[in-house]
Amino acid sequence: MKRPLKVLLAVLPAVVGAGVLFLCSRPETMREIPAGTEDERLAFLRSCGIAGELLSEQHVTVPGEDGAFADYAALQHVQRLPLASHTGEAAAVYTYGIAGSSLRAELLCAGDRLIGAQLYLPEEARVMPLGSALTN
Repeated sequence: MKRPLKVLLAVLPAVVGAGVLFLCSRPETMREIPAGTEDERLAFLRSCGIAGELLSEQHVTVPGEDGAFADYAALQHVQRLPLASHTGEAAAVYTYGIAGSSLRAELLCAGDRLIGAQLYLPEEARVMPLGSALTN
């Protein structure tokens, strides 16, 4: 094996390892996803591979991160959605029926930004992250 190739193969794992450590040590940044209009919300759903139709809109106040709400808040944190910074604020919950499925998509919006999202089956209490578009 030629010397430059040997050096490259010897150094490459260290460089890759350092890059992974750097990326993993970065502070988490919350996503800024526009959701102030129906077109923006539908575009977000499409970016997750979801075709949906608005079923309902409800105005709520975002509760604190305690009790039963803690699991929902933890899910939003994993998806890098800024729910925690909006407790006590007015928000709107948009529920969408998913084409060809009994699943529902729920988008929680404060102002013109998405602050929470989930998929669920109405007949079950199981909640899931909305999609890979949020967890990447």
